Amino acid sequence: MQQKRALLVLLCAAAAASCALVNRQVTRTVDLTTQFAYHNVQVEVENTAGAAEAAAAYLVLVPAGQARSMSLARVSEMVPLPLEEPEEGEEAPQQRYSTEPLAATKSVAEDGTVTYEAALREPLAAGASVKLMVEFFFTHTMTAVPEAIPQGEHQTVVYEESHVWFTPYKSTSMVTYVKLPSTHVVSRTEKAPTSAVNETLIYGPYERVAAMSWDNMRVHFENDSPFITITNVERELEVSHWGSNLAVEEHYWVRHDGARLDGEFRRLEIQRAPQSLLSGVNSLHMVLPLSASGIYYRDEVGNVSTSEVFESDRGVELELVPRFPLFGGWKIAFYIGYNLPLSSYLFKDSETGARKLVAPFAPAVDSAVVDHITTRVILPEGCKFVSAESVLAKGPAALSRRKTYLDTVGRTVVELESGNLFNEHSKEQYQLTATYYASALAMLQEPLLLILGFFVVFVVCILVRRLDLSIAPAVEVPAAAKDAAKPKHPKRN
Repeated sequence: MQQKRALLVLLCAAAAASCALVNRQVTRTVDLTTQFAYHNVQVEVENTAGAAEAAAAYLVLVPAGQARSMSLARVSEMVPLPLEEPEEGEEAPQQRYSTEPLAATKSVAEDGTVTYEAALREPLAAGASVKLMVEFFFTHTMTAVPEAIPQGEHQTVVYEESHVWFTPYKSTSMVTYVKLPSTHVVSRTEKAPTSAVNETLIYGPYERVAAMSWDNMRVHFENDSPFITITNVERELEVSHWGSNLAVEEHYWVRHDGARLDGEFRRLEIQRAPQSLLSGVNSLHMVLPLSASGIYYRDEVGNVSTSEVFESDRGVELELVPRFPLFGGWKIAFYIGYNLPLSSYLFKDSETGARKLVAPFAPAVDSAVVDHITTRVILPEGCKFVSAESVLAKGPAALSRRKTYLDTVGRTVVELESGNLFNEHSKEQYQLTATYYASALAMLQEPLLLILGFFVVFVVCILVRRLDLSIAPAVEVPAAAKDAAKPKHPKRN
């Protein structure tokens, strides 16, 4: 830990040399009500009056141990909204804020520590202050203790963190709120002052917290949330110009990472009392685009009829019920598919003629972590690929060929990979963009092949009909024999 702190001090020294930022008030909320650990940090930052110059950026640090499980981080500036005039006898309304995202540059040290340098909207002058919001989403941070429980018992998990926020700046006052899904807490660490209000643990407020502070926190609590992990998902987006269709097929490999089942599985007990399933998973819920049609849900056995589709404000919601409930350590595999209108996702540049496909990179599966995802875009044959990108992609796009019906050289397949995602990554800012060119001649290739194929078949049929395929030589029959062979009819009187 001492080496880590020394490295981080050197890392922050250059950026903090020209300014003296201080965290006046830090309010951190750690939400543990699901399998994700969501951190919301609201911090009032002040550039002290003795600062040599204005501060243009704010540094956010994530230790290497947390960085390995960090799925998403973002920094925003909290802009105060105008206050409404209260009526007589009413209390003054609380100050409300809107958030403006800040551009943040990410860097990773040799030991795995992550640093975000967030550029402020305006340089912070000496004596001025600004309010920021820092958000983190962590996955795979809770461990089931005990590791195995009988069917029908509640699941308890352990979460470890720090009582104080790890920051490169001094903090005048700091408080941490830990939100739990229930009031049942098996054990917890204490750092005075500590209190509890219903399902919330309160650590602090702590005064004059030194920079780079870390104080181990451990909470053992009840959490029956489904710990769904999609170990791998393969998505294929097939573009069809003739059908004006975008065909989507997604293959899933799912595992329950909660407490393992101790003892036998009793289906009758669940049918009698469905609430006894507790931490088990009886269904998966995902959201498809509102224009999705032709939806199917299958596994290696065949079609799975236990599903429900309905529309909502979020889109087309799909409730998938597997053939059996999932308990800790249990796995299933299945695939779904649907069609989307290509006109809603494909755009053409009138000047260059380039076509741009903009589609979701990751699926929207509620309460699930995606450990690894491969998204493929299958372009029509004859298209010239230009580029494919997504802010989620880890590495450049890989190209390959795939032959299907009526193909000659095959279709271009663009492949991008990523991991450690959740349903937040299905939003527009994380979409996949693929750019390519398609000529009119390439679009006519398949119908021309069909026409040529039918033409060849008809020509072959005509030739076969006109060919004499007999192997015996032709024998000339005398005229007398031909007359004798003719039938003779009696003459009528």
